[in-house]
Amino acid sequence: MSKTLAAALVLLAYGLSTAEASKHSRASGDDGAHWIGPAQGRARLIVGRIAMPAGATRTLAGIHIALAPGWKTYWRIPGDSGMPPAFDWSRSSNLARAEILYPAPARLPEGGMESIGYSSDVVFPLEISAENPDQPMRLVIDVEFGVCKDICMPVSGTLSVTLPGANEEHGPLIAAHLARVPLAAKPGDAAIKDVRVVRKKDRRMLVIAASFPTVDGSGDLFLDDPEGGPAPLTRRLDQTGGRFEADLGPPGDWARLNGKKLRATLVSSQGQCWTLITLPAQ
Repeated sequence: MSKTLAAALVLLAYGLSTAEASKHSRASGDDGAHWIGPAQGRARLIVGRIAMPAGATRTLAGIHIALAPGWKTYWRIPGDSGMPPAFDWSRSSNLARAEILYPAPARLPEGGMESIGYSSDVVFPLEISAENPDQPMRLVIDVEFGVCKDICMPVSGTLSVTLPGANEEHGPLIAAHLARVPLAAKPGDAAIKDVRVVRKKDRRMLVIAASFPTVDGSGDLFLDDPEGGPAPLTRRLDQTGGRFEADLGPPGDWARLNGKKLRATLVSSQGQCWTLITLPAQ
């Protein structure tokens, strides 16, 4: 099956299942305990206090997506197929800043293609701050994400909570997924050793060499654009050598990426980190 046909079938599956998913979507209550979505993949807004250095604590929110066995959902760059999650908190009040954080994803085979995401429950931590700390914050988030198994279903709805006053017992759950969020690489972490562009027939291929702090050097690497644009999907060139390849397309596509900075997320059994790479000018 060609990638084009497979992608069309995925989109068709999304369309056929929209009515079913929408039927299960509804607004949550203010306690953050209500769910939106079907049993295959549902979401709720949770709040918790996280321990900080020197005995301090801070309040974080989180979008908790619970998956039925065998189902998956997606990272910010979904790979060959899938639907990246989208979060819109513009209808919130007394919210000065919000930043969604993404735990390290995994590569998920999908019928000859590859997607990037999560095959078990995931929490996307949400760092928040109020415009006026002395006044209540109303957090309203419009959520959209996809879940897939044999078919794919889009899920959408609105989640809301008012702080203070919400149940803040979910700190341990948020903290566990916050620990999986990649941080900027530091000495001793996985690292990029070489970045180059090579020609393969009429296309340009990005080839990246990385090293991982594991016994066999194995790990994985994913690319995304910090500015929110598209990014190519990496393929492993070997299982243990830390070499990856990404198709940058024909010259017309390459011109858009020439000299661009991309974020490389490196994931291994020893942890995760990110670093910026600059695509070589050609």
